[in-house]
Amino acid sequence: MMHQENIILAIKQSKIMKIAVIDDAFDIPGVDDKNAGDLLDCLGSGAFEAIRVEAQISEADLGEAISALETTQYGDQGLSRVLEKLYRKFGDSLEERFNPAGMFGDRLPNLTHLAPVMRLLETCNPKPDVVRLNSTLDDLDEAKDVQLIFIDFYLDPSVSAESAPKDKNAAKKNSLVNVTKLVKSLGEKAPSVILMSSAPDVRKQAEKFREEILSESGGKQKGLVFASRFGFLEKTRLKLLEGGLVGIEDDAADDLLDVFQSYQFGRSMHTALEAWLGSAEKAATSMREEIERLHLKDFAYLVRFRLLEEGQSLIEYLEWFFGECLLDAVGKEVDEVSAAQETVKFLNKEGAEQIEGAYDGATKTVADLYHRVRIESPRKARNGGFRLGDLYTEGKRTILATMTPDCDLIVRKNGKPGAERLLMLTGELKDFDAPETPVADFVMIDGKPRNIKWDMKKILTKEFEGFPDKQGLKYVGTLRPLYAQELQRKVLHDLGRVGISTAPAIGVNAAISVHVQSKAGPRTKIDLAADCTIMTSRGGNAKATVLFRRGFVPALMNALIVLDPSELDPKAAANITSLKEQGARKKLEKIYRNGVPCEEMIEFGIYLTASDRLKSKDEKTWCWILIEMGEKLVTETLASG
Repeated sequence: MMHQENIILAIKQSKIMKIAVIDDAFDIPGVDDKNAGDLLDCLGSGAFEAIRVEAQISEADLGEAISALETTQYGDQGLSRVLEKLYRKFGDSLEERFNPAGMFGDRLPNLTHLAPVMRLLETCNPKPDVVRLNSTLDDLDEAKDVQLIFIDFYLDPSVSAESAPKDKNAAKKNSLVNVTKLVKSLGEKAPSVILMSSAPDVRKQAEKFREEILSESGGKQKGLVFASRFGFLEKTRLKLLEGGLVGIEDDAADDLLDVFQSYQFGRSMHTALEAWLGSAEKAATSMREEIERLHLKDFAYLVRFRLLEEGQSLIEYLEWFFGECLLDAVGKEVDEVSAAQETVKFLNKEGAEQIEGAYDGATKTVADLYHRVRIESPRKARNGGFRLGDLYTEGKRTILATMTPDCDLIVRKNGKPGAERLLMLTGELKDFDAPETPVADFVMIDGKPRNIKWDMKKILTKEFEGFPDKQGLKYVGTLRPLYAQELQRKVLHDLGRVGISTAPAIGVNAAISVHVQSKAGPRTKIDLAADCTIMTSRGGNAKATVLFRRGFVPALMNALIVLDPSELDPKAAANITSLKEQGARKKLEKIYRNGVPCEEMIEFGIYLTASDRLKSKDEKTWCWILIEMGEKLVTETLASG
């Protein structure tokens, strides 16, 4: 019941108002000489009148159907309309009285599996327009502007789980042909697609089915349905219940919610991605036209006056040069397309928050893409040069990055680079084995996600000769310029630190008073006064530390153990008893040995505070030591940074 309500709400929020259901369960069995006689007897009987009225069959159509059966005109339109209405009623109700002469019996298993899906759609409010399409897609015009397609995997009424493989393949191909035909007919209004089947082994074939929904243009094939707008539904996971309800198992509910909740966001994402891909194609074509206009002397200029001087390959230079130009061209094309797309506005926080479980499982694909954005993988075409950001692994745990500027890595006319040695930064490869593991320096090493913990104190140099093989290093890629320069900046910032930047520690005198929580409610000050030293904070996140005099510990214990627990907060009794036990003083030694921070519990329910409001963040508190700052500064510097 809860699943049904959630799905109906998701359909409403998605604003899907037109759905196509393509299933061979809608293939109406034909009339032939074998069943015509029994069908004629059924339609001509007096008992059929009540069925005719309930199925909304006109008397004219019934008369025409009877006449057609008597004259063996099985293709008659009146007969077809009568069978269509009877079959529709039989499919909706599954009641045998709408099964004339049992001629629909072979379709009962398919209709039974599909009925919960249809019932679910019928119970929506507002109710979407549901277009029923059979395996031949006869009424394609009715499917204009559909926003969601349910399609059966084996689109052939004669095929079942026990059918021969070649028959199953033919039924699957028919399904692909039909869904491709429908999706293509919708043009840019690309629908979401839910593949259905009652066979449990089809789920693992669903993704391949999606990949085969293709269009062909200019000899190139293009996928029509993104994975983000595709789902699979096992029909046996839904059951009809009494009272018009639909029982939906957990996994089926998840499958349906994934599609309906993500419809608006997914549709906008589809539009945005198509805009980007289309813009990339246009930009590449435009770049080709510009490149075609270049003359040989333009390239010769680059080689002679730029690249030869710097020892750089023409191919590598052109890859960077035209790559940047292409990126600029893509951006301009995307801006023009996006401005005209109304659906892109759903790519926002509100659209994403409609999706429950938006991050369901590991995001391996995103991890791979993110790695490629940050790091250029090793390439065979590279001619052995070095670059800022080159990454090398040493064993399983150590990684090194080249920090030498690119200008000092270019080989000069003497065959040597400008730098005497390679400057390297050392890091540790960390596994993602704890929730707090960061992804600030994410990298994929041999297909395994790792994070790099750079150590700014471990900077070393390596000789160019025999590098990297002679040093036992393995080249694993190069940080993209932006990330390489960011890491270089961190190294330079660390090297440029002032050596003594932390302030010295200064001790300040303070007075002490002790207060206890009385049973009546107010806090009472007891007869004990002393002083202490506050080691002030040295900046950052450090807290001030309070150092007590050694004699304060026995004085405090003696003052507390003589108190009458019956007059104090109930928490006091057990703590006063503990203060009388052997070893109690040992637990309090820390207050004069190492000191304790302000606003912290000391021991035995005794809380140290500098606030005269005598509050505590620990519910076990019954006694407060209040620190009151004095004017006199301790002249001796107790410690320095």
